[in-house]
Amino acid sequence: MFCKYGLLFICSFEQDVKIINDSKK
Repeated sequence: MFCKYGLLFICSFEQDVKIINDSKK
């Protein structure tokens, strides 16, 4: 989502959160 703004750190953080959420399911 934030990738489009070029915030790579936030982009990678968002991806990590998605992975964590997927592992909880």
